Amino acid sequence: MQEPYFIFDLDSTVTQEELLPLLARQIGMEEKSTEITEQARRGLLPFEESFRLQIELLRQIPVEEAQKTAGEIALNDRLAAWIRTHRERCFLATEHPDVWTPTLLRRLQMEGRCFSSKTITRNGYIDRISYYLNKKEIVGHFPAPLVAVGDGASDAEMLRLASVGIAYGGSKPIAPAARDNADYCVFDEQQLCALLDHLACPQPIASAAIPTFLRP
Repeated sequence: MQEPYFIFDLDSTVTQEELLPLLARQIGMEEKSTEITEQARRGLLPFEESFRLQIELLRQIPVEEAQKTAGEIALNDRLAAWIRTHRERCFLATEHPDVWTPTLLRRLQMEGRCFSSKTITRNGYIDRISYYLNKKEIVGHFPAPLVAVGDGASDAEMLRLASVGIAYGGSKPIAPAARDNADYCVFDEQQLCALLDHLACPQPIASAAIPTFLRP
């Protein structure tokens, strides 16, 4: 068996918090942002539409300020260290605009290894969205086996299509759609890294080799 590639959702998977509420709080729009997010999580609003509404809400924040907020966000340090150690086979995925994340990616040592949405900027502010990242499209980019890790409903199809899908609930509850499409549900960062260590092994992995607490 070939060594797998790994793709990690960013918000509440690699980071401890979600970026959108932090940005919305800066302009007094946290309640509105949360409302949009909840509508998408409950299936009342398509993810792409909710993303566009969020960007419209937050475009008044200078890109430089958004970069600073993203760069200072708390990380799941053990997982971040695992990703750095295995950097050559790891990638990140986020619907967030690429202009928001450079500082955070440098901190993670993952520059150039993040799938994200794209925007056009004007005078230091987001002007419009030029490309929306649908995470399920990522899977087809990898010829080798792929392990996907995420926690949200927008990660569900990525988890389903990957060779191994892991729903991680270490920072917040796993979305039902992610749970239902995952091969494993893990709720502890140390246990997640233990499972990743097993999956990183190039030898075939029998289910008996995986600790009981990590099985589906």
